[in-house]
Amino acid sequence: MINSFAAHWLDQLDRMARESDKKTYLLIDGVFLDDAPSFIRQWPVPIEPQCALFYERSNANAAVLAASPWLLPYLSEPNQIDRLLAQCDALPAVICIRSHDDTPTLLSRLKRWTIVSCGDMQFNFRFTDTRRLPAIHRTLTLKQKLNLFGEHDKWTFVNRRGQWEHLEPLDEDVSQTIAKSQWEELRIPELNDDQFAVLLNDSEPDEIVAAIWAELPEGCVTRTTSSPADIYDYAQLALKHAARAGWVATPDRMTICRWLLEQDALERLTLLQDIERRTPDQTVEDALQNLEAASYMASRYA
Repeated sequence: MINSFAAHWLDQLDRMARESDKKTYLLIDGVFLDDAPSFIRQWPVPIEPQCALFYERSNANAAVLAASPWLLPYLSEPNQIDRLLAQCDALPAVICIRSHDDTPTLLSRLKRWTIVSCGDMQFNFRFTDTRRLPAIHRTLTLKQKLNLFGEHDKWTFVNRRGQWEHLEPLDEDVSQTIAKSQWEELRIPELNDDQFAVLLNDSEPDEIVAAIWAELPEGCVTRTTSSPADIYDYAQLALKHAARAGWVATPDRMTICRWLLEQDALERLTLLQDIERRTPDQTVEDALQNLEAASYMASRYA
């Protein structure tokens, strides 16, 4: 759930690149593009397959490469670059990295983080999905941040509101100390259970909205007046109320989000504040009906 990009986002990108004394790269997540191979072929300079973060594990499979994030050099070629990047509008797919590292060095660091482990599991780590990037940055330890984001690199991404947002830089004194004394080359970075739970929870609103979207009435306020970023915020708040009321099962949480979004979400968020007062044996459906009934009676006798 991402808004259309701000009107001057490309001008702002060009300005960031010109103001930096570092090399500017774009990290473009091909999985969200309609035709990633064509996008890469049309870049103003030839792009080697090795610039795909999934290159080493693709076995030259075209589908895997098409779904890969790509590290591309930013070039001030307004006509061609602007036309290509316009394809990324409203997609969680654009990160700007300004770094002193050359392309092979930066690629090596980023590729190492495409797979992470947690306990006995290994899974794709889509840090290039800008919906997930802020939570990832908050959740990683300082040492992990150094390994992924670099000691002096500047990361900027297009957020859910369609605006450029800077990741908070690392504390220079602390990062230098860790980089000198504790730096490790991690073959497969490892997350602990708490980190994994936080990142899983961060993706829940997007997943639930995607699952229930087709069920919402065509003419409901959510569809006609709410921005994608607002819809995400509404779902996130609804899930927080559900958690406080003790509903943790996915079907119950989907029911609450569906109820919230099928009418005026802001009005129903106000009602949800009282859902925490439910009785222990009350179902989600009964609790929501009681909220509606109480609201109706209050408005009738106000």
